[in-house]
Amino acid sequence: MVGVGRVAALRAAQDEFWKVHARRVRIEEAALEADVDYEAVREWVNQTGGLRPSRRLAAVRLLSLTEREAIAAGLAAVRGVRLAARQLGRSPSTISRETARNRQRGPLTTGSPKGSYRVVSAQGKAKARARRPKVRKLARDQHLAAWVDHQLQLRWSPKQIPERMCVVCPDDEGVLAHRVVLHVATIHGFD
Repeated sequence: MVGVGRVAALRAAQDEFWKVHARRVRIEEAALEADVDYEAVREWVNQTGGLRPSRRLAAVRLLSLTEREAIAAGLAAVRGVRLAARQLGRSPSTISRETARNRQRGPLTTGSPKGSYRVVSAQGKAKARARRPKVRKLARDQHLAAWVDHQLQLRWSPKQIPERMCVVCPDDEGVLAHRVVLHVATIHGFD
């Protein structure tokens, strides 16, 4: 379970950095104050365009990290899929699909000939499957892209543009301000 501790520590470090950075502290100073390596912080900032990423809440139907740990413990104790399902309040088929989908196979696996179930690996695979390649709103909508470009030529900031969009198009559910800010900031090199 060492990997789970590392993930939790990384998430805590990121949360601390973004809290400090939200006070408008420069990233170098925020990294020092949060006791995080500056190179790691630069990578986070580059990946997110300088904005704190929103935490996606997993749907209730998806297994949580805690549930995956319980599944791994049950499999290690050879208790079986049905007992694990009963303890988690899940369908046995859900647990069975989860373990079949995320078994590690190869020369390093021990025990079962079918392979072993690793929690951190299973969680990572589930997150990767949950992401879908999505076409950005500005790439889909030429009219919107032209409007955003015009506002940039008028020297509007990437923060002002989506705020104005919410006023101009209040009924358009597709206009998500934070995504447009990220896209505009990334494309045009704003920080």
